[in-house]
This record gives sequence, C-alpha cells and structure tokens, in this order.
Amino acid sequence: MARNKFGNKKATRVVGGEVYEFDSKDEAKRFDELLAMLRAGVIEKLTLQPEFIISPRVYDKAVRRWLPARKYIADFRYIKDGKVVVEDVKSEATRLEKLYRLKRHLFLEKYGDEMEFSEITYKKIR
Repeated sequence: MARNKFGNKKATRVVGGEVYEFDSKDEAKRFDELLAMLRAGVIEKLTLQPEFIISPRVYDKAVRRWLPARKYIADFRYIKDGKVVVEDVKSEATRLEKLYRLKRHLFLEKYGDEMEFSEITYKKIR
C-alpha cells in the first residue's frame, strides 16, 4: 500500500461486500471501533468522509472570477445520545499542521454549537 507524506500506510476494510479505503491504519482501526458501536446500537447513522462548507464561494475582483467554497472533510459523522458527533483521526504530527488547525477552527466557528467535534489520536508504542 502507498504511503502519504506523514508516512501513514493506507488500509482497506471490506464490509458487506463494500470496500472501504482509509488514509491510515489508525483511521481504519477507528472505523472498526465505530462499526462495532453501530452494530451494538451505541451510535447510529455512521457516515464516512462527511463534507462541510467552512467558507462560501467568493468573487475575486483582481482575477474577475469566483473562487470556490472551501470545505472541511472529516473522517466520520454519527449520532450518539441524540447528538451529532464529527470525528477526525489524527496523528501527533497532523494535529499540529497549520492547514488542519485552520480548517478545524473554521469548522468549530460555523458548526460548533450544533455538532460535537472529536479528535482521535492513538498513542504509538515504540
């Protein structure tokens, strides 16, 4: 499997004949956990890769064209105890990345009152 810029290995899961590909082993591990929770009735309506508009499209007068809306794509969304939970699985390195921190900030500004945000980080044993 290919590695990304942070050295993560992609992982796949097959569930009910459907193939799911994840950007990291940690993300696949969290999917396994959420799938077990879904089957046990702890959570409901699990969605993978949900998209959220964090900034609408804008007109740039300098280049005389519309710039597209900016999106934040999380890893998972589900409902737990009647609340919408949005989750992202991040390594220690990606948690500190400036672009991720900006997108997370804009997501929380726009959706923080209506959705709970959860960042999952697994500790690496060396």
